[in-house]
Order: sequence, then C-alpha cells, then structure tokens
Amino acid sequence: MFGYVGSSEKELDALYAALRTASGCDPFLKDVYSGCDGHPHGWGYVLRTNTQLYYYRTTVPVFKDEHTLPSFSGEAQAIFHSRLTTGGVTGDPAFSHPYVASTNHSIFYFAHNGGLTNAATVVPNKVDSEWALDQIIAEGHLATALPKLKENTQSALNLLLMTVNRERRAARIDYLNWYQGRGDKKKDGYYQMFAATMAEGGKAVFSSTLESLLMKHIVKGTNAPVEYGELQGLGPQA
Repeated sequence: MFGYVGSSEKELDALYAALRTASGCDPFLKDVYSGCDGHPHGWGYVLRTNTQLYYYRTTVPVFKDEHTLPSFSGEAQAIFHSRLTTGGVTGDPAFSHPYVASTNHSIFYFAHNGGLTNAATVVPNKVDSEWALDQIIAEGHLATALPKLKENTQSALNLLLMTVNRERRAARIDYLNWYQGRGDKKKDGYYQMFAATMAEGGKAVFSSTLESLLMKHIVKGTNAPVEYGELQGLGPQA
C-alpha cells in the first residue's frame, strides 16, 4: 500500500506501477506467510483534489487489472491498497480497501495491512479492517482509537487514513507503522514502512515491498524508514 500527497500524475503513476509489480511477486511475503508470494484479493484507491474525488475498488488483483488512473489537477491526496487475506472475507469489491465511513465532522478513508483478532472477528463476513474503522468512528479520531486497535492487533497495525474535514473542505493523510514482533528480522523486513520525497516534490509513504521499485523516482537520500509506533502526517496537513 501507499499514500501520496502531491500534484504530479507522473509520480502517482510510478507509485501505482510499483504497487502492481510488488503485488504480483512480493519478495518479503514468503518470510511471513509461507506458500504465498502475491496479493491476489483485490485492490482499490481513493484519489482526492479540491475539485475531484475518485474512489475505486475491485476483486481483480491489481497486477491483473488493466485499470487506467484518472487524470487530476492541483494538489492531490491518495491512498492505494492491494489486498492479501489469509482466510478473511473475499468475493465482493466492497471488501477491498480503502474503506469509507463518516461522522458529523469528518469523512474517513482507511487502508490497513495486518491482522486483527478478538473483538475484530466477532461479526461474520466483516473484514477486520472494517472493524478497525468502526473504532475510529466511535472515538471520532484515530489517535484516541489506537490503544484499542493495538490491543486487538495479531500481526500488524500498518495503516493509512485520509480525513476529509466537512467544515474546512480540506483533507489530510495520517499513517502509522506498528506491528508485533519488532526486532525479528523477517517481520521487520516485511512490515517496515518507508517515507520519501518524490522527484517532482510529492510526498509518499509506502510498504517495504515498493521501496526498491521506486528508487529512480525518489529524491536521493530522502527515503527513510518510518518511525516505529509514531502517528504521523503526510505532506501539508489540513
């Protein structure tokens, strides 16, 4: 998955291409889930500017989907996610990330990598990431929902959240890199997220599997591991 804030269609195309390649053959996945090397359970994205909103989800794997990204103009915020589930709900595009929900104050788009347990698995045919978004809605804010989300995290709580403020008509993206088993070389390799400045000035945060595919599109020296456990904002914040 990745998040992006910027105004370059070229940069977003590069991130999308990297997601397609990595989802077809994830070099780190076999270290965490034996017998699996791809993300075949659908994908989706939300792309927003001050005048445009595109929201797309499908059951088709991103590496098989011939979808062309829409054109956009101006500053954009975007979240993209390619899904792999190990026994979760499949078979409908509504189960693909990012999920959307709202309060009286904000509209949220949410994508998550990792597995949740306990309370997250109570409702049949509900994705655990949907349950996570429910907790954010109940609290009204991501920061106050995090303790409960961490308590129910089985593997990872790597997440991207776009928040659209109703009153200000503005959006922000927040992200978190947090997972169980930190210090385990294989888990660190798979779950570590990276942030970077793109070649035309956009800001991006992305999963480890995309990093090597993006090096020629990143300003040299700007890519760095995301600070573990710290909720952070991406680019200019609304």
